[in-house]
Order: sequence, then structure tokens, then C-alpha cells
Amino acid sequence: MTLVELKAECRKIGVAPDLPPTKAALVRQLSEVLLWGELPLSALRDLCKDRGLPIRGDQRRADLVSLLRENSWTARGVPIQRLADETVAQKLLDQAELLAAKGIGELQAECRRKEVPFDVFGEQVVLVACLTDLLVWEEMSTDSLQLEYEQRYKWWPRAEVSGDSSQERPPLLRRLVEARLVEAWKQAGMDKRITTFQATEAILREIRRFHGLSKKSLQEESLRRGLPAEVDLDRLSLLERLTMPLVWEQLTLQELRKDCQLRDVSFTALRSRVELEQKRELVERLFSAVCKAAWAAKGLPVKRLASMAAAARVVGRTAQLAEMSFPELQAAYRALGLAPEAGEPPGARRDLLQLLECVALWQELPLKELQKDCRELEVSTSSLTNVRLSEAEHRVELLQRLCLGVQLKVWSAQGIPVKRLESMQAAVCVVQRVQQLRTMDEASLRKEYACLGLPEDAGQKPAKQELMDRLQQVARWQQLPLRELQRECKDSDISTGGVSAKLNDEDQKSAFVERLVLAKFADLWVARSVPIKRLCGISAAAKLARELARLQATKEDALQLEYSNLGLPKAAFKMPELKDALARLKLVALRRELPVHELRRECQDAGASTGGLSGLCDEAVRRELLERLSALVRFELRAHRSRTPEEEPVQDLAYLEAQAEIWSRDQILADQDMVCEATEKLQAMMSNCRRGSGSHPKGLVPSDRCWPPAGSAQLVALHRVPELQEAAEARERSQALALCFSAFAQPWADRRASLAERRPEIVEKLAELLARGSEWRRQGLDEWHGWAGGRRRQRAQGLVVQRCLSLSRASRAMSLWEVRRARIAMRARRAELVNSFLRADVGGLQACSLRTWREATVDARRYRLGCQIAESAFGDSLLRKVWQSWAARARRSATARAAFEAVDEAAKRLLWQQVLQGWLEWRRRAAALRRGAELVAGRLARRCVRSALGSWVEVANTLASLETRYLLQVDDFRRRARRRAWSALLAGWHAAAAVSRETCQQARLGKVFACWRLAAQEQLLLRRYLQECSAANFKGKADRRSEPKTGSVGPSDLEKLYRQMAEQRWDASELLSD
Repeated sequence: MTLVELKAECRKIGVAPDLPPTKAALVRQLSEVLLWGELPLSALRDLCKDRGLPIRGDQRRADLVSLLRENSWTARGVPIQRLADETVAQKLLDQAELLAAKGIGELQAECRRKEVPFDVFGEQVVLVACLTDLLVWEEMSTDSLQLEYEQRYKWWPRAEVSGDSSQERPPLLRRLVEARLVEAWKQAGMDKRITTFQATEAILREIRRFHGLSKKSLQEESLRRGLPAEVDLDRLSLLERLTMPLVWEQLTLQELRKDCQLRDVSFTALRSRVELEQKRELVERLFSAVCKAAWAAKGLPVKRLASMAAAARVVGRTAQLAEMSFPELQAAYRALGLAPEAGEPPGARRDLLQLLECVALWQELPLKELQKDCRELEVSTSSLTNVRLSEAEHRVELLQRLCLGVQLKVWSAQGIPVKRLESMQAAVCVVQRVQQLRTMDEASLRKEYACLGLPEDAGQKPAKQELMDRLQQVARWQQLPLRELQRECKDSDISTGGVSAKLNDEDQKSAFVERLVLAKFADLWVARSVPIKRLCGISAAAKLARELARLQATKEDALQLEYSNLGLPKAAFKMPELKDALARLKLVALRRELPVHELRRECQDAGASTGGLSGLCDEAVRRELLERLSALVRFELRAHRSRTPEEEPVQDLAYLEAQAEIWSRDQILADQDMVCEATEKLQAMMSNCRRGSGSHPKGLVPSDRCWPPAGSAQLVALHRVPELQEAAEARERSQALALCFSAFAQPWADRRASLAERRPEIVEKLAELLARGSEWRRQGLDEWHGWAGGRRRQRAQGLVVQRCLSLSRASRAMSLWEVRRARIAMRARRAELVNSFLRADVGGLQACSLRTWREATVDARRYRLGCQIAESAFGDSLLRKVWQSWAARARRSATARAAFEAVDEAAKRLLWQQVLQGWLEWRRRAAALRRGAELVAGRLARRCVRSALGSWVEVANTLASLETRYLLQVDDFRRRARRRAWSALLAGWHAAAAVSRETCQQARLGKVFACWRLAAQEQLLLRRYLQECSAANFKGKADRRSEPKTGSVGPSDLEKLYRQMAEQRWDASELLSD
């Protein structure tokens, strides 16, 4: 049979042919229909269930076959059960096949002819399905349409039902078309949150317009949205990126906020704005987030850039660089304006392109990020910290240094030490010096090394490679800026003080380079414990090393002599051991070579004052600090006799004050010793006198008031003898103390008074220190008393709490133990009661119980045995009765089951074969349809591009003319305003023209307000016109054929308005000319 005959056979038996209508597919379909009539009813039911058909339990074969036939029509998009008859279904099927044979352009033209919005789709399959549904709906009755609407589109809003079917059918068809459009949108896998017809149609029309554009036009569309033209972005990704804002613009505010949360976009600061502004801003932010995520995936550090516009500029510049040729890239490199010392650009295109891309990124980075990149490239920026530069100048300088850092990275890879340099000139000098050193032999290198000024005994003799490395480091140090040299010294724990700020930068750099050379290369001196990092130069280190070596080689007698020549007081100490003396002499030698700032640190570490030295030269400050250190040593040696140094306040005074304090305390100690000795002597003399000795010490003759004259007799009452004796002793003591004060204390008082006259500041300082010390001690004692009292209270409270806790724990433990002990005792009593009852056997109770149990057990056993015998006899008779019938039934059921399984297996194999063949054919058809759809889509895209380009040119010309008109109007308005200003200025010099000037100004203001009114009317008419254009739907053609509605904007209105504006403009110009 031919293909036409097979189709006719299908229609004859009431089945819709499958797509594609090939001969094999039709033969298979006819075979399947014939199989339906031969299948068992159960298998037919299973087939209907597998295809998802609604069946009932009471349906027969004819009903099930009818369902399967209707399903074939439904699969082709023709619900035959809702049509008038099968002839209509056949006609619809023919029309559907005709539609499937048409191209995409013809299908879209058919949609426009039928005034349905399905032309927004660009796929043939979707267009054919939608038009087939439309043809079917046109053939349905109103009731069938209503049923179709209610069953198929339950999620769509319900239609209003009117009494008249003729009036009900058009809106019902319109709602079905709108629902079908939204359904196709969802079936295409688009955003399911778009549920309105207007939004879906607007999005699809815009998507269709995008699909019709070329890649260059799509890039221009991206430029309008503020995106750069990315070269490596394919057309599909570009379409997807442009489609996203179309969907977001149709979402609600809450849905936009949910998308913002999912994409980590902030929206909290927009709550104060109106809803329309919030939606517009959120769409822009979401679009920016999508673009930033795509750029970040390509390696662009978007988070480091300040804004979306900066990122777009970087991407655009990168795209431009990617399209350039190698000579253009070299020209772009030279246009950067780098220093001439930077040399020629990289020779490889990839390296040059990578460098220019980095420069494009640096040009948009903030200043902090540029500084961070400089630190990563180890480029110095220290000279820019204290310089006042504008942001643009600062950025240019950082860009220059970043480009330098790239070149420095290349040189570092070649083994050249150029890190932390800040200019290309310095880097080139280092490179040239390194290249020069690499060409030298070992003798020349050692000659260059000797020029550094380091003695031969300072370090070990280095090898050639080490000599090369050291000289390269020196070359780098000589080119480093001053701040980086100081940083280098601090990193190596080298002192940076002692360099005068009055010196120029070169002299300061030379001093720091000398210290670095000394600290890095003098390894022998370091092994000898020479503190070279604290010294100010090589000469001081060499002198100290020689002095230390001399002291180490000096004999003991010479060391003692040299130690005694230090100027320390001989009575203050005895000669220390040789080891201590040598250590002190080495310390003195070190202090003599230390710079001033290190001497200050020594004084601070030792506790000596460093104040009162302002205004002195460095040499005077050095001498004064050395004197204070030596005075501190003398004081420590004196203090070892009787008390610790902590009791002396000399550490807080200057050198002169320390000397005065030491001298005064020594005098006080000596005077106290003398007073004690004299007091002892006087007490001995007085005791001798009281014992009756008539001799008095020389110079201590008692007066008449103290002793009665010789030979005189006085009567004294006996009870007054002790009183008189005590009074006499008191007088003797007072006289002795007065005599001692006049003999010994008066010279000390005179010396103190003379010191107060000569140096009153010393006495005031001592009194202030003593008052301050007593006040501090009093405050410290009060604080200590408060702290001690608080500690005692806390300790007492802690003891009380611990005691309470221990008591509570003990009480709980005792209560629990009592409960447990009571339970144990009760159990013990109960067990004892049971055991006593068992042991007692009152009245032979145990024997009676055992006899009763034995008799009951025997009876139970007999009864159980009888039951078993009876049950076995009954079971044997029952089995003999039932066995024959059960055996016959089992044989029949086994035979039937085997037959059914064989039939079922055969049916399954046949069905699986048919299903597999059908699936293969379906896949072939789908592949063919996909290829055809792609071909048609390409043709449609090219046509759409041509039509869209033509319309775009027209719109662009219109917009250009409007823009030119507006610019002319603005220019005229500015010219008139300028003329009015000059007229007002000239009229101010003439007082007689005041009345005419006011009249002219009023007229001009009237003209201005008239122009403004006409401009406002123009904006209003344009806005209304745009709103009417945007509100047009798929019935727009019918509206254009009909008469314009009342209140709509027409060309006559615009012509009238522009005529008035022109008249107003010429009137204004004539007024100005007059």
C-alpha cells in the first residue's frame, strides 16, 4: 500500500496518523490498532492505564478501543470528543498537516492574519501547536469552548459567562488564546512567575526582536544598557543576558527582593522610595550582579573596583585590546607615557597583552587597591606619603610604579636584586651595575669589595659568588630611597638613630648603607660579641673591636691600673675580680663609641635621667651622658656599703643633683656617727659624776642651778629625792644635746645653708621629692589597706559559702543514706519473714501443697494426651475427604497459570518490541524536526535582522530630527536670554528708558510663558501618544482601520502645536529685533 492509501486506511478506522507520516510509522500504527481488537480485556485496560487514559471498571472493549482512538486524535492536538463529528476532525487534521509543512515566516504571517499574538514565538513546533489549537477552538461550540477552558486552564482566571452565546464566544476565544500563550511560555522552560498575558507577550516580542538581531546589533543593545562589548561572549550568552532584565521588569517588588536575596544584592536602603523607583533600581542592581558574576568567573576582580561603570570600562578596554594587532598593542604601550628607561615593550604578544590588561585594570582601581598592588609587587611608595598630590597625580604616579613593578618582577626572575625600588632610573642603574659586576673577574670583585671600607679582620674571606651577591646587594641599597633604607635597617634590627636630619638625603643614605654593610658582612666581629648593630659606622666598630682585643690581651696588673684610672673613689669599693673588672672596662669602651641615641637608651635602661640636655651640641650631650653613667656607677658602689640602690632617688635626678644628694647623705651619715660617739662619752661622764666624782669633764662644768656649791647644806625632804633626781637627769641630757649640736651639728647646718644660698634649686628639688615620696607612700598605703580589706572580706565570704555548700551536700548525702538504709532494712525484714515461714512449715502446709500440685499435674497431662489423640484421628479423616478434590483443583490451576504466563510473556515481548520501534522512530522524527527548526530559525533571524535594522534606521532618523529641533530651540532660548541680559545692562545706563524696559520685559515674559505652555502641551501630547502606542495589543490592525477614538492624539494635533510654537518663536525674534 502507498502512503496515501495507508493514511486513508487510518482515517477509515477512525485513527489520526502519527507524525511524521511515514510508511513504516503508519504500518506500525495500523498493526497496533488491529492488535487492540485481539488483546484480552485486562491487557487492554493495562494499555489504557499506561497511556494515562481515564477508565472505569464497567467499561467494555468497545469503550476502551474508542478511548485509544480518541487519544490518537488528542495527541495530534484535535480533541475529537468535543467536535461536532469526525469529518470536522479530519478537516482540522488536514489543516494541521498543511501548517506543519509551512515555514516560520509563513506561520507568523498566518498568526498576524488571524490577529493572534502567537507570532512572538520563533520555533515552528510551538507555532504549529498554537495555530492547531486555534483552528480546533474555532470549530468548537460555545459549550465545548467553556468546557475546554475550565478543564485545560484551571489556573487561568475564570471568564464571565453571559446569557447570549454569540456575545460570550469572542471573549472566551480571546481568553483561550491568552492562556495558550502563557502555557507555551511555561512549556518553553521560562520563568513561571510570569502569569499574565500582557507581560508574557511583551517579553516574547522583545526576545523575538533580540533573536532577529545580529551579534553586532546585540552588542550595541548591550552598550545602551551600559555594558561593554565583550569579544569572547557568544551570541547565546549575550541573548540570555539581555533577556534577564525583561523578565525582572515584569516581576513584582516582593519577587524582585527574593531574587536579590538569592543573588546577595542589597536592597534595604531603597525602602523609602516609591515602588516604581525601587523596581527600576532593583532591576539595575540584579543586572549588575549578573554581569559582575560573569566577569568574576572570567578572572576580573570586580569586588576591588569602585563601581559597575568602572568594571564595564575595564571589560570594554580588555575587549578592545584583544582585537588589536601586535603593532597596535605596541603603540598602546608607548602611549602609556612610561619612563624612557623602561625599555622596549615585551616581545611576545601574549605578555604585552597581559601587561596592557593589567594597566587597564589599574586605571580603574581605587588608590588603596593600587597601593596594595604596589606592596604585592614590592614597589616602594614611601616617598608619596608626605607629598601633597591630587588624586589624579597620585594615581598617575602609582600607575608608573606598578608598571615598574612588572619590569622589576622580570628582572628579579633573572636574579637581579631590584625589590622595593621606586623609580625606573634607579632600577636601570642597579641592572647596569649587576651586569658590570658579572663581567668582572675575582680580583676585580675583591677590589670593589675592598672599596666598601670594611677591614679584613671584620669578616671571613668570601668566595667569588658570595662577593657577587654582596656587591649586588650594596648596589641595590645605594639606589633605595631613604625611607626604604630605614625600613631595611629596622628589618635587620639595626639602629637608625644618630643620623643628623641636617644632612641631605645622599649623606643619610650613605650612613645607612655603611651600617647595613657593617651588620651584614662583619661576621667575625659578630662572633667576637661586638655589638655592631648599635654602632654608627665602620670606623667606630673597628675602633671598638681593637679596644676590646687590647683589653682581652692585657695582663691583670695593667687591667687593675686601668680600672683604677677610671676615676672611681678608692674608699667606695675594693678591687673587683679580674673577670668583673674586664667586663666593666669593656662596657666603658663600648659606651665611648656608642652614638648619642644609644647612650640615651643606656641611661634609660640604667635608670639615669636624660633630661636637661636641650640646646647642647652632640659632643656636649655625649660628655654629659657619660658623666651621668659614671656618677651612677659611683653611687652604686657607695650604696653597696650599707643600703640598696633602690633607696636612693638619684636615678630620677640630673647629674649635678645626684652628686649633691650623694654628698649630703654621706655627710649626714658621718655626722650621725659622731653624734652617737659624743653622746656615749657624755653619758659615761655623767654617770661618773653621779657616783660622787668631783671631777668634771673639760668644758662641761655644771652651773650653780644644777649643782649646789661646796660646803652648803640644804634640807631636802625624803619624798622629793626621786623627783629631784629625774629633773637633774633631764637637765643633764638637754645640756649634753645642746653641747653636741653646737659642737657637731652647727657646721652641717652652716654647710647646708651655704648650699641653699649657692644652689637653691637643689634644696627645693629635694624637698619636692621627699614630699612627693611621702604622698605616694601614703596613697599606696591607703590603696593597699583597701585592697587588703576587700581581699579579707572576699576570703571570709568564700569560706562561709564553702562551709554552707559542704553542709548542704553532707545533709543531702545523709538524707539519701537514711532512705537507702531504711529500704535495705525493710527488704531484709521481708526476706527474713519469708525464710522463717518456709522453715516453720506450719501445719504441714508444704506437704499438702506438693500433693495437690502433683495430682493436678497428672490430670492435666492425661487430658492433654486425650486431646491430641482425638485431634489426630479427626485430621486424618478430614485429609482423606479433601485430598482428591484439592488435587484435581491444583492440577487445573497449575495448567491455567502456566498458559496465562506464556500468553502474558508473549504479549509483553511483542509490546516491548513495538514500543522500542516506536521510540526509535520518534527520536528520528525529533532529530529531523530539530534540524529543520534550526534551519528555519536561522532564516527567520536573518529576515528579522533586516526588518529590525530598517525600522531602527527610521526611528534613529526621527530621534535625530527631534534632537536637532530641541537643540535649536534651546539655542534660540539661550540666545534670547543673552540678548535680554545685554539689553538690561545697556538699559541700566539710561534712566529715561525705565518705563519702556519694564514693558519690554513683561512682553518677553509673556512670550516665555507662552513658549513654556506650548512645550508642556507638546510633552503631554507626546506622553499620551506613547501611552496609546504601548497599550496597543494584537487587535491593533483592526483599530487602525476603524476611525480614531475620541480623545486620542493625531497628527493634526501635533501639526497645530508645532505651528503655534513656530509662530511664537518668530514673534519672539521679531520682538527682539524691534
